[in-house]
Amino acid sequence: MIGVVPSLTEPVVPAGRIRALLQPTLTVDDLTQWAFDVLGLHRLELLHATDNHPSCRAAIKAGFYAEGTMRRQGLHRDGWHDMHLHARLAD
Repeated sequence: MIGVVPSLTEPVVPAGRIRALLQPTLTVDDLTQWAFDVLGLHRLELLHATDNHPSCRAAIKAGFYAEGTMRRQGLHRDGWHDMHLHARLAD
């Protein structure tokens, strides 16, 4: 069986620009609950660069468990980066 798992990936743009684009701000938890409640999804994945420790803490705080490292998965301006994979289940 082939399936699709939606994922949340941290954008690679300056923080000030993100804040300007996302006013009013939705939290990761808001988006997660919407995806589970409205879309009926059962699993969400969240990715962040391995050296982005604040994003890792935020993912864990939002209930996303760390599942591993995806090598050279994220293409940033300075090249390929390893990404941490976190996931949260609806139940």
